[in-house]
Amino acid sequence: MKRIALLIAGIAAGFAANAQLSLSGSSYTQNFDNIGNGLPAGWEVDSLATPTSKGVVMAFDTTKTAWSVTTGKFKNFASKGTFAVNNIPSATQSAATDRALGVRQVGSLDSMIAFELQITNTSGLTGFNLGFDLMSLDSTTPRTSTWAVDYGFGASPSSFTTANATGTLTTGNGVFSSNHITVNFGSALDNQTGTVWIRVIVPHRTTGSGTRSSAAIDNFNLTWNGSGVTNYRPLVSAKNPTNGATGVLPTTNLAVTFDRNISKGSGNIYLKNRTTQHTDTFAVTASSVAVAAKVATITTGFLLDSNTVYHVTFDSTAFDTASYRSYGIYDTTAWMFTTIPNASPVITVTSLSENFDNACATGSTNQMPNGWSKYSVTGAQQWNCYSYGYQSTPCYNMNGYQTSVNYVNEDWLITPRMDLSAMSAAYFTFRAYKKFAGDDMKVMVSNSYSGNGAPTGFIDLAVNFSAVDTNFKQFSADISSYKSQPVFVAFKYTSDASNAAQWKVDNVLVSATPASVANLAKNNMELTVVGNSTSNNITLMFDVKQAGAYTVSVLDITGREIVRRNVTLGTGVQRFSVDGMSLNSGMYIVKMSNENSFGATKAVVQ
Repeated sequence: MKRIALLIAGIAAGFAANAQLSLSGSSYTQNFDNIGNGLPAGWEVDSLATPTSKGVVMAFDTTKTAWSVTTGKFKNFASKGTFAVNNIPSATQSAATDRALGVRQVGSLDSMIAFELQITNTSGLTGFNLGFDLMSLDSTTPRTSTWAVDYGFGASPSSFTTANATGTLTTGNGVFSSNHITVNFGSALDNQTGTVWIRVIVPHRTTGSGTRSSAAIDNFNLTWNGSGVTNYRPLVSAKNPTNGATGVLPTTNLAVTFDRNISKGSGNIYLKNRTTQHTDTFAVTASSVAVAAKVATITTGFLLDSNTVYHVTFDSTAFDTASYRSYGIYDTTAWMFTTIPNASPVITVTSLSENFDNACATGSTNQMPNGWSKYSVTGAQQWNCYSYGYQSTPCYNMNGYQTSVNYVNEDWLITPRMDLSAMSAAYFTFRAYKKFAGDDMKVMVSNSYSGNGAPTGFIDLAVNFSAVDTNFKQFSADISSYKSQPVFVAFKYTSDASNAAQWKVDNVLVSATPASVANLAKNNMELTVVGNSTSNNITLMFDVKQAGAYTVSVLDITGREIVRRNVTLGTGVQRFSVDGMSLNSGMYIVKMSNENSFGATKAVVQ
């Protein structure tokens, strides 16, 4: 059985979704510049936050995301910083080292959302004051959100009190801004021996109509009088996946890193499958649990189930630093994650001929051919079935433009895993269509991709799309050098806030010769199959631009020529029937060419 290294460790301070913050010195500052590695210690992001509940812990997406991306989630944004306008290219935003903890308010994230800081205690401390920057990051959004700051006490507060905050506490309303907010807590947080929560929250629904905004906080600075008690307990500094993560591979190495070296204690670690309710128990003293410096690891000895929610808990005695124990975690919502839905065995094919007609025949926009997959890195738009492909048959389509807005997207359409080792050569052929300004898609190849999850190990085949237009031109790439090992080929689409092209792909074929590929240096002939093709007849319609002798060939999907006919043609639109054959049912490539012109099409024999 395949083994997975599952790294499990505690989340410091009982019931926390991330390590509680232990105050020391006379101030705490957080600039969020490292949130690409996860939320800082003590922080979580919640929805359904109410005056009587801290809410439900949500996933935080560590990926650097552009302000204009409309997917509703908590995000890693570039801080407004010195940017004067919001239409900054996504690449520039991604390159910015000044980050901010943000959210796009969409749907269920319209209200009752909060950025929350959990503090271990404030024993011996008084006179708390807070300052932070509240940012409105998308001036195209007309709705207005009104924010507040509140606080609560205890492991799971039953009430929160609104603090007196000063400054502009609204975002959206067509504004791109950063406003400094200050809060004087008076004596409310003084000398608390238990957990203290501070929340920056949207307690009510947005007002107005239209789209909701992207907002963020940055430069969070909390000050007090007195000196915090030094904490000697190990606190969690990072973990992967984060609480609430989705799309986790069954082979993912889960990791938790503490802020100091740890050693084994006693007790157990528990991994529960929330679907089957089965719990696997690992004694921390067992050989399956290993500790190295700041990281605790456990080898489960099995793959995680796909499309399944898990949670992890462990005893407070599990890990310690010089006899100072980490806090245990007993809250079953404190560390949850969901495995990838389609982490099923990867299909391997020995040939590829896909026109998307059958996969898209039901009219559904998310049908996938057998073994194919798609993966969205960023953006709400995805590769989907489209009714009008080559010769008005279905195809696959991607367009980052929607409702008069160009969106930032990176989306992949990936073939099945292909074993092409028996072929003498391998050529990847397809028809492509492009409309509107925007990036050319890339055709990528990988021998190392697992077939599940984020695309990895892909290399650009550098297909030249200079001739692409809205007439479904044919393109090809030689993948012979990759055929000795199982191989994936992928179409990678990108768009940004300035330009988003529409791309369609159709008639994807792998063959042993490039014969079925249009030579773009020649005059392109558009061939059309007329009527139904039979085992002994295929009728073609075409427009001859230059009279002369032509060769008509019928090839099977491996590129092997089955039938050849020589014909002399005059100019103009005309028909020609290839007959006298004995073809089996299936798809064939029919090509017509001479030294100056070339055309090819598919023919399906029923």
